[in-house]
Amino acid sequence: MHSIQRIQAVVNCYRAELAEWIENHPLRPLCSSISEEAFLHTAVALAHSGLVYSCPESEIPYSPQSLEELIASTGIKIEESHESSLLSNSIAQWRFYAWSDSFENMISLNTGILQRLLSRRKDQKSFAEISLPMVRAFLIAHEWFHLFFERVEKPPDWGDLPESGRIIAEEIAARIFSILILGVQDSPLFLDHILLKT
Repeated sequence: MHSIQRIQAVVNCYRAELAEWIENHPLRPLCSSISEEAFLHTAVALAHSGLVYSCPESEIPYSPQSLEELIASTGIKIEESHESSLLSNSIAQWRFYAWSDSFENMISLNTGILQRLLSRRKDQKSFAEISLPMVRAFLIAHEWFHLFFERVEKPPDWGDLPESGRIIAEEIAARIFSILILGVQDSPLFLDHILLKT
């Protein structure tokens, strides 16, 4: 069984920046009565449910290749675009790099934009060791979580959250799930810092 204590330890380590991410989320004003602690508690439970649903603990961490093989075995397609025109940083969002479609059972990636962005980031010391396969695998894991999310067990307080609160909790959980399944020793927000940093 996946250890919820291990997941909680990751959250505890990066609690301050996760709390800041929650406070800065565009939907936060719509669910201002919900505490940051409640969001994190829910996200831990959701990430745990995602790991239990998707893979045996003995197989973690997955390499980028083995993760794709696991996802392919579920019938999900991974489609790539090589469009390389880079959008303005001022409007950069995750959906410009990767998105999922539950009707098509597909994950789409814009590898061209990722390659161009990472080539720019290589000049920044803090991002020098970041590779395209790592970023690509994290995005795939993140979008896979969203694809199977409706089928995972939800915590008892899930029904009490407004839709805006559910979206925020699911996004945090997807980030936690992704670093754990890939064994990334970094913040759940590490890819936000790479993709969305101005």
